[in-house]
Amino acid sequence: MPAGLRVWTLGDFRVEVAGRLVPDGEWRRSGATALVKLLVLRRRLHREEAVDLLWPEADADVGVRRLNKALHFARRVLGADRLRQRDGMLALAPADLWTDVDSFEDAARRGDVEAALALYVGDLLPENRFDDWTEPRRTQLRDSVVSLLFERSARSEPHRAEVDLVRLIAFDPLHEEAYGRLIRLEAERGHRHLALRWYDRLAARLRADLGVEPRHDLQRLHRSLIESRPADATFTRAESAPGTTIRPREPGIGNPIEPGSARRPHEHGNAGHPPETDTARHPHEHGNAGHPPETDSARSPHEHGNAGHLPALTHSGAGGPPPETDSARSPHEHGNAGDPPETDTARRPHEPGGVSRSTQKGARISEERKLVTVLDADLRGVRRRDADPENARRETAEWTALLREIVVRWGGAVQPVVGGGVIGVFGYPTAREDHADRALRAGAEILRRFDGPIRLGVDSGQIIAPDELWLIGGAVLDTAARLRAAAAPRTLLAAERTRRAADQTQFRFGEAQELSDPQEVIERRQVGELQELTDTQEVIERQEVGEPREVSEPQGGRVVGERHHPRPPDRRPGQDAGELLKAGHPQMAGVPPKAGKLPQAGEPQKPDGPQEAGAPLIARRLLSVAPDGSTDARRQHEAPMIGRAGELTAVLGLIDEAVTTRQPRLITVTGVAGIGKTRLVREAVACRPGLRVLHGRCLAAGSGITYWALGEILREACGIPLGDTAGAPQRLRSRLTQVFAGQRLSPDELEATVFALATTAAIRLPDNPLDQADPRDVADELGRAWPRLATAFADRGPLLLVVEDLHWAGAPLVGMLSRLVTRSAGPVVLLTTARPEFLESRPDLPDVSMVSLRSLPSDDSRALLDALPQAVRLDPRRRTEILTRAEGNPYFLGQLAAHLAENAGGGLPDTLHALLAARVDALPAGEKRLLQAAAVMGRVFWTTPLRVRLGPDLPGLLSALESRGLVRARPSALVTGQDEYAFQHALLRDVAYASLPVAERAAGHAEVAAWLEEVSRERIGEVIELVAVHYAAAADVDEWTRGKAFRSLITAGVSARRRYAVPRALDLHRTALRHASNPAERATALEALGDDHETAYDGDKAVRAWRDAITALRDAPGHGDRRAALCLKTAQMVVARWGGFREPADPALGDRVIDEGLAVVIDPPTKAQLLALRALCGGRWAWTGRIDPVRVEGRRRAAADAETLAGQVGSPTLRAMALLGRAAVHFQEGRYDDAVTAVLDEVKLVEQEGSQRDRALGHLIASLVVGDVRGDYRTALDHAHQSYGLARELSPHDRLHGTALVMICLEQLGRDAEIDPYVDEHLRLRQGPVAAMSCPYIRSGPLVAALVLARRGDRPEAVKVAATVEPDLVHPGNAEVLRARLALQRGDIPTARSLAERLVALDRRPGPEEIPHEALIMLQVLEAAGDHDALRRFLPRARRASGYLALLEPACDRAEAAARA
Repeated sequence: MPAGLRVWTLGDFRVEVAGRLVPDGEWRRSGATALVKLLVLRRRLHREEAVDLLWPEADADVGVRRLNKALHFARRVLGADRLRQRDGMLALAPADLWTDVDSFEDAARRGDVEAALALYVGDLLPENRFDDWTEPRRTQLRDSVVSLLFERSARSEPHRAEVDLVRLIAFDPLHEEAYGRLIRLEAERGHRHLALRWYDRLAARLRADLGVEPRHDLQRLHRSLIESRPADATFTRAESAPGTTIRPREPGIGNPIEPGSARRPHEHGNAGHPPETDTARHPHEHGNAGHPPETDSARSPHEHGNAGHLPALTHSGAGGPPPETDSARSPHEHGNAGDPPETDTARRPHEPGGVSRSTQKGARISEERKLVTVLDADLRGVRRRDADPENARRETAEWTALLREIVVRWGGAVQPVVGGGVIGVFGYPTAREDHADRALRAGAEILRRFDGPIRLGVDSGQIIAPDELWLIGGAVLDTAARLRAAAAPRTLLAAERTRRAADQTQFRFGEAQELSDPQEVIERRQVGELQELTDTQEVIERQEVGEPREVSEPQGGRVVGERHHPRPPDRRPGQDAGELLKAGHPQMAGVPPKAGKLPQAGEPQKPDGPQEAGAPLIARRLLSVAPDGSTDARRQHEAPMIGRAGELTAVLGLIDEAVTTRQPRLITVTGVAGIGKTRLVREAVACRPGLRVLHGRCLAAGSGITYWALGEILREACGIPLGDTAGAPQRLRSRLTQVFAGQRLSPDELEATVFALATTAAIRLPDNPLDQADPRDVADELGRAWPRLATAFADRGPLLLVVEDLHWAGAPLVGMLSRLVTRSAGPVVLLTTARPEFLESRPDLPDVSMVSLRSLPSDDSRALLDALPQAVRLDPRRRTEILTRAEGNPYFLGQLAAHLAENAGGGLPDTLHALLAARVDALPAGEKRLLQAAAVMGRVFWTTPLRVRLGPDLPGLLSALESRGLVRARPSALVTGQDEYAFQHALLRDVAYASLPVAERAAGHAEVAAWLEEVSRERIGEVIELVAVHYAAAADVDEWTRGKAFRSLITAGVSARRRYAVPRALDLHRTALRHASNPAERATALEALGDDHETAYDGDKAVRAWRDAITALRDAPGHGDRRAALCLKTAQMVVARWGGFREPADPALGDRVIDEGLAVVIDPPTKAQLLALRALCGGRWAWTGRIDPVRVEGRRRAAADAETLAGQVGSPTLRAMALLGRAAVHFQEGRYDDAVTAVLDEVKLVEQEGSQRDRALGHLIASLVVGDVRGDYRTALDHAHQSYGLARELSPHDRLHGTALVMICLEQLGRDAEIDPYVDEHLRLRQGPVAAMSCPYIRSGPLVAALVLARRGDRPEAVKVAATVEPDLVHPGNAEVLRARLALQRGDIPTARSLAERLVALDRRPGPEEIPHEALIMLQVLEAAGDHDALRRFLPRARRASGYLALLEPACDRAEAAARA
């Protein structure tokens, strides 16, 4: 009989009662579900134990109340008979209960591994992963499932074992035995690259988590895999995971080939053994090591388990050139219509007579990334079923030779495959702009010339391309194999990426069809980590998927491959499709594609990219090919500016208007990459020679270096090259003194401005107060300094500031430029360039005058092409093709013409990437290498770092590239004594950079970072973000570089934070955290992240980061003071800055971290602050209404000890903190006037040396206590105004403090007419994340405004404003008192009374940061209700509260008189 109560806790939590699944909303309380979960794991426990486990931080009474509620709702759902309570013990009735945990453990004990693993669909209660009571059982169950998976993998077939081991590693990422078994499994199956990848993952995880290397036996296995390189040319094909490489089978793993043997590769057995006869070791009979050979019918050559395609080399670099056949030099090689054009294949390094790239003049390029198209041709079923192996081999060789001849003539590098067939790679070794066209035409010719049922697959994508073809790797190889396997006989299936890359006028394709393997998706889901599974297509490609059906066969035209093979070669006569599909037959043909909407011709597609692992593959059948008649042309030089007269006039008009009206203006020229933004700006500047022009640019490295553009402008204005270590301070002061002469700045203002401007450019000045200032103070100083500088220049004449590539700027720079425009005076023009998406994401920019550059009309494009000097060498057809592909983009058009003039490569590139990559690839090796090396530095680069790599040839190479229009010399260098160049276009730099392998990029970044450090020396702060970005990109080179990356990222992030560039600081510090290698470094990065969040007033994230840092240091001895400092930061946020949380933090957390800090602290200032916070924390307990667990004597003693230590240290700031703690103690003791005196003394101290924020907060608290405790709201208003004035230059959160307190005081004084400006400002500032903060002042502001509006009679607006503040009855404050007053003002006495009673019931007590007003509103409500009995009962309590709320005394007198009447 099935159980009446069934509970699932593995993977997710579900409960079924009497066969009905309980909906989530039926539980009503999260405590009810938590209680049931706990009882499922414990079965029986005492009520007190349940409270301790579920609510460890709650008071005993609160915990009991919560348990009672949880129990009530849980029993309503489950039934009282199923959740029993007796003698304080709680339990679930066992007779009626089934749980998946119990069933899993029972199956595991019985040895029923399959049943146990089927039940374990995920970890125990993942939604409760942070609850201590779940962790022990979760760990126990995970250990059990790991053991079961390991056990089953030992006796499963390879595919099942692999799935189990990958799933095991997802549960236990450090299980070396599992990794070892998986590595050996992949090696035995011939998947050397996957074996190496699994080892690398294990090694990286062990180093990161434990700081150790893998076991010695695994290291030995790794060395054997590395050293097992093939020496001959026999390969096999397999269809497998993305990222596979073309490589030979490894000795000792698959079926190795003896090097140097004169016999054919097909005739050899294992290394070290004598060769076997043809009949004994047919090439199609090879199996994996240790397995018996299989028959031809049981195992075709295309079913071998190696990943990627492993074909035979055909070039001279591997054992000499292959013999040429007659077909290799057929008359079709000549330019007849319909046949491929002549290519340079006779001189290709992979063809007979070619020259290897490694021997070319110039720098050697050993390996790079390339965009190619791969053609996979399969001969299965082509040859006759001849039992004689020699006849079979001869026939296969003839067909393979023909395939090779066709692929080579169309410009592809070719690799024959064991068993028959070839892989053609187009765009290797030299990039081809028309690589897709060539592959498709080669495929069409193969289909035309072959009579047999050949299958072809074509895909385009990135590969890693070494000198040797068999070493290339990339997912494109696997996708081509998958397409070939899915193709019907005598058809070619092309991926969508290839179709889009091809010339659409030359090829006709069938309707889209979707290839997928649902079984693969299911298995990968069982593993759990889809993105971590490195062989996501392994299963698909080891079993050949069936032929998809054509969705819709277009009529008319020549259809390629009309013949249809009657059935797969392995299919039994009479076996129908249903049987094959049910059996998962590897060669099932005719399986319809998965249902769903397929993209149609002409529909927009996703950007080109690698096929996502496990995602459905969209393919189209090639139907027909138009005759080809392409020709070559050559061209160089940048295109002149044509067709931009209107845009140029618009820009000049806006500049002239700003000069005439003497009003600052922001002009942004927008357009897509390459459209001519920079060129237009250059022309505009040339047309106005009378303007003072200063230039800056935003760097692409790492999302834009903070304020780099402004730093460049300042250096240009002052004539200070980057790296000037000696004269920069003197030049800066001298030049700025001249500029600001006559500006009526006081000496202090001038000094502050100079310091701020120096900070922008990271020029260090002695005694600069901003070096140690709060980041918000720095941002505000910069916001004043730059408008002053622009205004000063504008007084001497019109000023044009040019900032290029604004789309790479971070938010701090954009904000600074906005303030520059809005705060400057005079003829100041800020002319910027940006891509269109920039303005879409920046709607807050002030009054942007936007000039958008569109694509050139066809007439202008034609005129532009005609204006190029070498355009006369282009025939009409080529001109038409160029104009069509350029689509009105001037840079694209110019680059196309220049590329075709320099390279006789045939058709046009399919994308700009392919176009530029093809042009770069056509350069001499030295020039190409220079571009790649320079690209590591960025768009702007310096020559000195390049000399090491390129030697004395560097000047000549630079001159050659400049003459080609690819780079240009910059007239003035920012780095002293350095020649500086720039890529002509950022896209060219991007393409050159993308061609570098990751390892080479990393090495280049490390060199650049070291050079920047060397050239900057002690002034490293000027370029620290750039240094950090480069070191981070090189962090995997070695441990020393990783350490440099970590330290540079931390320093750069701190620098960004000091400029109030918090988003940039967070990015840098998150990157640093990823590179931390030990607990101390991890704590450093986490602390920096917490500081960043605290700067932005995000207390929740700040405290989380700091607590993680504390945890990291607990296991790292010798860091007592660091832990204490982190505890101090956490306690400050929890106790003193609790308004920065979305939900106020529990004061118990504050006490805990204070205790931990005091237990380990040695540093006296840190100890003094912790003690002051210990005293102040009593105020937080008072605010909650809960009983303070620390007696008032303990708080008083902490305040006294803090004052003593502060006096010994001699710090006014520490004394001020101690005084605030003393004020909190006085409030607890009922000494309210003494508390006010302590607060006022604290204000005097912070005015001596406190930060601007500390001063603003000091006056804020003074305003609160002076007004509420003493009733002196006039003096309180003075303090509020001072806080408001100080906060105006701080964060929005601080400014909201000021507006709220001014509004509160004005409302209490009855000066409603003065409140409107502050209301408007408060509502405007209270937007975005700050609106969700729990700060009582931020929440009170709109409600004060609503109260004033209601008194004026504007009830609808009052309701609207009040609705912007969500009610909070869990953590209420005076904001809810104001809400009750508003209800009373409307005459809604029941609502007002309900709110007042709930607030009074909390029994909140006063503290320095809020004085409770609930007693006052309770009196007012009772009096308005006429409830004199209740009024008389409440009066004694109100009288007691009048000691801290002066308004209560007259209110009590009035109420008492009303009660007597």
